[in-house]
Parts: sequence; structure tokens; C-alpha cells
Amino acid sequence: MRIYDFFYNNKFWLFRHALFWSFIYIDELLSFIGIVEPVPLDQFMVGFFLDAVMVYFNLYYLIPKFFNEKKISSYILFTGLSLIINIILVVGIFYHVDEYEELELVYDLIFALAFTSGLLGLAIAAKISKINFTKQKELRELEYVKHEAEVNNLKKQINPHFLFNVLNNMYVQSKESPTEVPETILKLSDLMRYQTYDASKNEVALSKEIEFINQYIDFEKMRREHLQVSIDSHGSMNNISIPPLLFLSFIENACKHSSGTTSNKDWIHIKWSKENDKLIFDCSNSIGSRSGFINDDEYSGFGLDNVKKRLELLFPNKHTLNIKEENDTFSVHLELLDI
Repeated sequence: MRIYDFFYNNKFWLFRHALFWSFIYIDELLSFIGIVEPVPLDQFMVGFFLDAVMVYFNLYYLIPKFFNEKKISSYILFTGLSLIINIILVVGIFYHVDEYEELELVYDLIFALAFTSGLLGLAIAAKISKINFTKQKELRELEYVKHEAEVNNLKKQINPHFLFNVLNNMYVQSKESPTEVPETILKLSDLMRYQTYDASKNEVALSKEIEFINQYIDFEKMRREHLQVSIDSHGSMNNISIPPLLFLSFIENACKHSSGTTSNKDWIHIKWSKENDKLIFDCSNSIGSRSGFINDDEYSGFGLDNVKKRLELLFPNKHTLNIKEENDTFSVHLELLDI
């Protein structure tokens, strides 16, 4: 059991209250077992009853009705009144008790005020702390649900976008090399199997993601004889898990926009490297007949926008992404921390 479960979980409420009152009346409890000077039982019972009424009236009526509704002035007023009434009753009852006949009324009032104020203040502080903890927990849960919904929505958007690109490639292939279409369909089946089963998980092994990228590149090479692709990894990649399809949009863009170079030497370089707790992904490609891709809506549209949003949700303040175009080369550099 975690410590905050005891203080904030509702199933431990009875233990919390017992601990609270035991702490408040520690002297009286010790007197019953003879460690300190004994306290009359009737005095203890009456005092406990009055204090309990004041505390629980505040916790379960005044706080929900006024404090939680932001009616702070009314809450302070009624809290002050309940405190005064409690002090008057305590002093009025016990001032005539034999043990207290020689004490001054002012002393009784000061002592009662200090004790009762401390008791009530401690109870209110504990209650407000629990309210704030509960609200923060609810906000975290709502944020988590929202976060998961946004991530899943973005991940689901990848599938139709990916399929659209693949079908577009198959359409071109059916015109240029129709005999190769059946083999392409088989490769597409492998790709879709990964997207259907593995990509539905929250995390996949990096090795599986790299295998999927290799299959996608093989699919791309079937229709582009001039395409040169290198895929490398450096450092220990064992036991690394990542959100599925995290790199797909970068690969799709590289494949789509590396074609049409003037030298007919289309190329893509892909590399993963591991440095301590940092995973680094680099992808660079030749730039085809189009130019100014970084500011081009078609080039940096759906795919890159999607992956940027996913990175912000999945790795808040734990990633850096640099995209640039330089010397007929478009490059992506991504660093993921705490991997």
C-alpha cells in the first residue's frame, strides 16, 4: 500500500479518522491507561462529542455547500460561528466542574480557543488536501483519456493515409509492370498484417518496426529501379520499444519526394542509433523535380503534421525534431529521450 493511498483512498477513511482523533486526544487516551493524570470519562465524552459535531459539520456540510461552491465569505462566517459556539459550550459546561473551579474564565477561553482552533484547522487542512488530491487525480485521468484518444485517433489516420499511398503506387505499377502486381499484393498483405495486429498495440519492439520499414522499402523498390536505399542501425537496439508506426510518415515522404532527380539517382538513407538513453533517427533523401518542400503544403502536410502531433503527445519535452532542406537533400533528425 502506498502512503498516499492511506491518506486519500476512501476505503481507509475509518482508519484515517481513528488516527486523527487518537492524535487529538492522545493525552486523554494515555490517562485511561494510567500514564498521565486521569481525565474524568464524562468530561472526555462530552468534549469529544462537541468537537466531533463541529468538525464533521464543517467537513460534510460547510465545505461542500460553501467552500466547494466558491462561497468563501459564507464559509468563513459559518466556520467562525461553529468555532465560537463550540468554545462557549465547552467552557460553559466544564467551568463548573470541580477540577476547573479555581481556574480563571479567561484562561479557559484562551485554552479552549487554541485547542479547538488547532483541531478544526487540522481537520479542514486534511479535508481540503484530500479534495485537491482528488481533483488533480481526476484531471490527470481526464488528461490521460484525452491523450489516449488523440494518440489513437492520429494512429488510426495513418492507416488510410498509408493505404492511399500504396494503392496509388500499385495503380502506377499496374500500368507499367502489370505482371508484377500479384507479388506486390502479397507484399501489401504483409504490410497490412503488421498495421492490423502489431500497430494496434501501444508499443512494439523497435526491431519489428525496422522490419516493417524494410518491407515498405522493398515494396517501393518494386516500382523504382533507380532507387537506392540504405538502412542502418548503430548501438544496442535490444529491448527498445516505441509507439508503432512512429517513423512511417518520414519514410513515406522520403519515398514520395526522392523520385524525379535529374541524375536518375534517387536515394534514401535511413539510420537508427542508440546513445545512452537517447534513440536517434535520421532520414535523408534526394529531392526530386519539386523544390521548397519545407514550405510546401503538399510535402509537409498530413503525414508530417500527424507525426509532429503524435510526438508532442507521446514524448512531451522529451524529443527534438529537426527538418531541413539543404543542397538538394531533405533530411529529418529526430531524438527521443528516456528510451
